[in-house]
Amino acid sequence: MTKTKNSARISLIAAIARGTRTVGKEGGGIPWHIKEDFRDFKEKTMGHPLIFGRKTWEEFGGRPLPGRTHIIVTKDTGYEVPEGHFVCDSVESAIEKAQEIEEAQNSNGGEIFVAGGAQIYAAAIKHADRVYLTVVDVDMDGPTKFPDYTAEGFTKVVSSRKSSDENYSYEFLVLEK
Repeated sequence: MTKTKNSARISLIAAIARGTRTVGKEGGGIPWHIKEDFRDFKEKTMGHPLIFGRKTWEEFGGRPLPGRTHIIVTKDTGYEVPEGHFVCDSVESAIEKAQEIEEAQNSNGGEIFVAGGAQIYAAAIKHADRVYLTVVDVDMDGPTKFPDYTAEGFTKVVSSRKSSDENYSYEFLVLEK
């Protein structure tokens, strides 16, 4: 996989528990419901390709989010997705497909998003240029973890904004290498 000057930025986007990097709860699903995080996800990803693993896609109901092309990573070559969305057998081939889609829509490169789950994040982080995190201040150590992004070199803080709702305090972080 070769990046060119006009390649789309590869970004990972996730909400994680501070300290443990937990992204999923036992039995699957997101461990919290934060409306501002959902709005932020929608705002950032709208109009851009989204890469999901099959399990995460199915946890989202197996239905595309409006205004985004979905690329599902699975080893099941017969896996079916709605028309206009795609199946790839590896993170690398999904990134290549997302690059094709984004470059056709945006000649200046644009951005593609990797939205989970844990195995997909782990495979994609080495290709990523940016990480968008909602870091939730919650004491939770679930079975599904986001990769150690600092060990992967994501230490440059592009932006940071703290917020809260009636249940959680959290921080929106944008990191680059």
